[in-house]
Amino acid sequence: MRGIIITMALTLLAGVALAQPQRPQPPQPRYAGQGEYCNGTTWPPTLCREGLECRIAPQPPGSPPLVGAGGTCEPAPQRCNLTVFPPLSCPSDQRCVTAQGAPPGASGQCRPNP
Repeated sequence: MRGIIITMALTLLAGVALAQPQRPQPPQPRYAGQGEYCNGTTWPPTLCREGLECRIAPQPPGSPPLVGAGGTCEPAPQRCNLTVFPPLSCPSDQRCVTAQGAPPGASGQCRPNP
């Protein structure tokens, strides 16, 4: 008799545990295509699809940076680095440009030849 009561109590507790409401899922990021709006600082974020990057419109010289500003998804430039093996080189009509003051071995971006 005692075993039946324990079994019934466990069954009842299991039913209560199963009947608990599920927590809502957090919002997932939205992925934008080329030319679409993007902003990684909003919730949920609007990120660019693979191969694209969020470009914010340039601000006038001397103005403070726009924190939290949105932009447009544009094709990401090809990355390059000739100091790794195998080298990550650019197509023949482009050259590898690194940021001014970048340390030796830093990666760059492929830009059209002048």
